Amino acid sequence: AGIYSCKIKGLCDSTVTSFAHLTVNQLVSITHQPDGDARCMGDMAIFIVKASNENASYQWQKDGIDLPGSTSSLLTIDDLQLSDSGIYQCIVKDSCNTVYSNTAALTVNKRTEIISQPVSDTVCDGQSSGFTVNAQGSSLSFQWLRDGQPISNGSIYSGTTSATLHITDATISEAGVYQCKVSGICDDTLRTAPAILKVNTLTAINQHPVEQQVCL
Repeated sequence: AGIYSCKIKGLCDSTVTSFAHLTVNQLVSITHQPDGDARCMGDMAIFIVKASNENASYQWQKDGIDLPGSTSSLLTIDDLQLSDSGIYQCIVKDSCNTVYSNTAALTVNKRTEIISQPVSDTVCDGQSSGFTVNAQGSSLSFQWLRDGQPISNGSIYSGTTSATLHITDATISEAGVYQCKVSGICDDTLRTAPAILKVNTLTAINQHPVEQQVCL
């Protein structure tokens, strides 16, 4: 790089050409790569790339396709939806070359939503029952409650941490108000509407008839 000229000599005299400037540009390189991220629906995601040449141009891509209008070093995605999940990358160009950033994966998690509620039930002593909740979301976990207290698997209960609770050989002790606590990866915890289990006692004869004799 520098300023160049050429001196030309002849038999009679010499002359010098006008000056010519030579600029040598460095090949553009990426100095900061975008990072992958996991967010929840409705959140914001930001990707950043930095280049060695301040005059470089940028074009962000999602799954290998150019994103219209995304031509700066900063990519911001507002109000994330499930369709925004994918692989993001930035193409950086200058007058000398083109480079591609590392790929960055974006995962958009669905927020917890209860689709259908458990339904109340009435059984007789010794019969089986159960409750089911239908929920959607990412990385869901379940915990069934009776009268507001967590219950555990055992001889009567099974599925206490799943979407379906099974109650085998129910007795009066199992009667009560049941709910399921549903939690997701997006720090949202919901409770189902209460479902009542009523257990009716079996008919029993407390006193049998006694023979009697009467006079006419």
